[in-house]
Amino acid sequence: NNTAIGLAASGSENIVPFLTKNINSRNDTAQIIVTPEINGCLGIKDTFLLIVRAEALSTYYKDDDGDGFGNPAVSVTICDLNAPANYVSNKLDCDDGDNTIKPYPTLTAVQDKSFCFGMFTDSINFTRSINGIVVNSNKISYKWTNNNTAIGLAASGSENIVPFLTKNINSRNDTAQIIVTPEINGCLGIKDTFLLIVRAEALVTYYKDDDGDGFGNPAVSLTICDVNAPSNYVANKLDCDDSDNTIKPYGTVTNTQDKSFCSSVLSDSINFTRSVNGLVVNSSNIIYQWVNNNTDIGLLASGRGNILPFFTINNKNRNDTAQIIVTPEINGCAGIQDTFLLIVKADSLPRVSSLNCSSYSISSMVLPNVNDMYKNTLRLPYAGGNGMRYDSMTIKSEVVLGLIMKLKQGALARGDGFLEFELSGVPLQGGSAKFIIDFGRADCHFGPPCEINFEVDIEKPKINEILCSQVAFLPGKIYAKVPYYGKIDLPYLGGNDKLAQVQLFQSEGIRGMTAKFNADTLRRNGGILRFNFDGMPEQTGNLNLTVEIGSKSCVLNLLIEELPVVLPKFFSPNGDGKNERWEIPYFNILYPQGTVIILDRNGRKLLEFKGNFEGWDGNIDGFSANTGVYWYIVQLEKGDIPLRGNFTLVR
Repeated sequence: NNTAIGLAASGSENIVPFLTKNINSRNDTAQIIVTPEINGCLGIKDTFLLIVRAEALSTYYKDDDGDGFGNPAVSVTICDLNAPANYVSNKLDCDDGDNTIKPYPTLTAVQDKSFCFGMFTDSINFTRSINGIVVNSNKISYKWTNNNTAIGLAASGSENIVPFLTKNINSRNDTAQIIVTPEINGCLGIKDTFLLIVRAEALVTYYKDDDGDGFGNPAVSLTICDVNAPSNYVANKLDCDDSDNTIKPYGTVTNTQDKSFCSSVLSDSINFTRSVNGLVVNSSNIIYQWVNNNTDIGLLASGRGNILPFFTINNKNRNDTAQIIVTPEINGCAGIQDTFLLIVKADSLPRVSSLNCSSYSISSMVLPNVNDMYKNTLRLPYAGGNGMRYDSMTIKSEVVLGLIMKLKQGALARGDGFLEFELSGVPLQGGSAKFIIDFGRADCHFGPPCEINFEVDIEKPKINEILCSQVAFLPGKIYAKVPYYGKIDLPYLGGNDKLAQVQLFQSEGIRGMTAKFNADTLRRNGGILRFNFDGMPEQTGNLNLTVEIGSKSCVLNLLIEELPVVLPKFFSPNGDGKNERWEIPYFNILYPQGTVIILDRNGRKLLEFKGNFEGWDGNIDGFSANTGVYWYIVQLEKGDIPLRGNFTLVR
């Protein structure tokens, strides 16, 4: 009944949504009558009212953080002039979960900054503060713009400004204005503006000068935009030691005088120092490095620290000179070099640096006995020979008289070698015979002489009788031209408990065998004289061996036989290490002109060896021969009747 509310005067079915109207200052009411109908038959009517209020719809926004600013994403629309609880009528809040953002994000003001040109800046970080306290939110982002890219910074960017290399092409300071805008949830906050000033002056690095000598320490520096150095700083970094004002700036070394040495002597140590105003001043920090351009004098090519004593060498017929360059170094910094010469004089007399008296050797271990003629050869080692020739000299024994040592003339080695003496004579008493050997002490060498002592036995080792007939050769058979390694046991009676020295005895009649008596004490109740008996007899026949021990001698006889020819009846080349070859012992040695022919069972020749038969390994032309019976023809010497027979190959 009232279309003024915005609804039509009548209709059928449900009332669809419509836009309400009220042109009055009070509520406006419409009566709605609804009649149901079926098959043209009307039913009981229903009546209700539609009231359009005088107030319009209002939208309110959620204010969860209670800062008075609403969240535009959460709202409620009602016909009420008063907002519901926790709602406000504005939708200005950029972050309704943070009551410090009301309504926009803010930015802590950034102070203007000044830099030298040509330097990397620090990072410029953006934050926000509330009541002077920095409050960060990972939801806030920062975008910035720069109105002057000539200073080296890009025209725009996001988040913090990372370090950049400053530029200034002007003769005056250059300035850029930076505008920073905070943003959260797509909502822009209050901008901040500051200046970046790039000064016309470049960065300058100054170095600490703790010792006040005008030279700076390269390890301690300060970089600033100032043409004037701060206090206790200088513009150079030349000081090698900033704790010592006598080092300014380099380490120095006191001049070393040229030095001259004889050849084949041990030089003195050469010590390096430095002086200030004529006084020696040492510093544990200084290291001296030196190089030598001539190692022929016996000194290394280079070294560190003082030059230690070295054994001088001169292999020339004139003085030999080396140039030494010394460089002082401190904290890895090289100083002023010093150069001097080392001169090794030419040599003309035989000289050695030392005689090694305790290491002499003698050809026979038999020591002298009283009133017996004695002969031996002595070799005395020396060090540091100079290569010069020397004459023979004779040295007489002291304390125990009667012995002499005669030096064989010769030439010294350049370096280490031996002097050889013939030792002979008849000692007149028992005791220690002393020899004083003074050799090679030329003008530059003043080493002590060498002393050698020989013990002379008062009583010789003796036995009463050698039982020659009871000699035993082990093994008992010796064959011509076949190596022999055996022993001789020879019984004796009645010794005197003296030590008989090592002795060697050579075979006679048939050469090639040597008997070596091993040093042993000759027992009073007798015993066995034992010899090592080795060698290879040259031929068959009777071999004689004369031995003399303890003043008793004995001639031993031994028959040297020809080695029988042994022809094996089988062999088994199967890799087990036993009977691997069919061979004739010592065939190459005994029968160098001999011939060996191997045939199969049908008489067909398979192999032939002439003078070089070392045995057959069971292979023919690289292939394994079949098992079975094979025949041989062996001719030992030309003109001999060949030996014939067979053998079996088993695998």
